Amino acid sequence: MAVNREPHPLFNAAKLIFLFSAFVKEDPAIERFNRMREEAYLKFRWTKRTTRTAIIGFIVIPGAMYYLASQYTLKFNWTNPRGQMLTGSPMKRKFE
Repeated sequence: MAVNREPHPLFNAAKLIFLFSAFVKEDPAIERFNRMREEAYLKFRWTKRTTRTAIIGFIVIPGAMYYLASQYTLKFNWTNPRGQMLTGSPMKRKFE
């Protein structure tokens, strides 16, 4: 028995796009906004504001995080006086 592998004519994507395009109206303001958003990198310029944002975002914040991490890494002892971790002893196998 041969199986028909062709899609149902109502679900053909090209026909659906053609049918529903009559109901969708393009808003020029939305189209301008989308074009501006997609082409923003073409009009990028280094200004005081963009320079300040880049320095804070890529140098100051990571530097502060590194400094805090390096200052507090070995400050706390996470073992109890018996030398075990605070989380307790490792799990023991049940079937030994």
